[in-house]
Amino acid sequence: MAGLATKVHTHIPLRGASAPVSTVQYGSITLALGDPSETATITSVDTTRSVVMMLGVRTNSANLSRQAYVTLTNATTVTATAVNPDVSVTIVAHFVVIEFNGVTALQSGTVTIANAAAGGTAAITSVTVAKSVLVDRGYTAMPGAPSPTDYLEGLGITNATTVTATRTGTTGEFIKAFT
Repeated sequence: MAGLATKVHTHIPLRGASAPVSTVQYGSITLALGDPSETATITSVDTTRSVVMMLGVRTNSANLSRQAYVTLTNATTVTATAVNPDVSVTIVAHFVVIEFNGVTALQSGTVTIANAAAGGTAAITSVTVAKSVLVDRGYTAMPGAPSPTDYLEGLGITNATTVTATRTGTTGEFIKAFT
């Protein structure tokens, strides 16, 4: 089943050659009834200086493990992924793609927090922490978490080569996406 993408704004250029942002595109992707992933087509961006950010998720389930994260797959495609799809749950992932001017490097990845753990880390290529920005791309989780605290997470650059995700609970596996 094809994902449904609805663009709210497309390609908003900001004035001036020195503007920090080149373009902004908003959209949403529907993962219907058990779809593990779907895509949306956007106007072409330069992936070496663009990021996708999760703006929020709407679902027909009260189960907090029914979530998704987004990835800028290529210059014209955003993918929403649900690691724990359910045949009775529809997820709508809302996102924004921002194309920057003057970006020197981008890195993306995920942090997995194992069942019974309160945190996890991911290795990144060395950065200058004071000149780096961490962008939230959403999360997804495995079933079994009895409390919302199992999903309340922090995400940060711990040092020049490490991104860390944390939560207050320890039940269920949890995956946090970042750029």
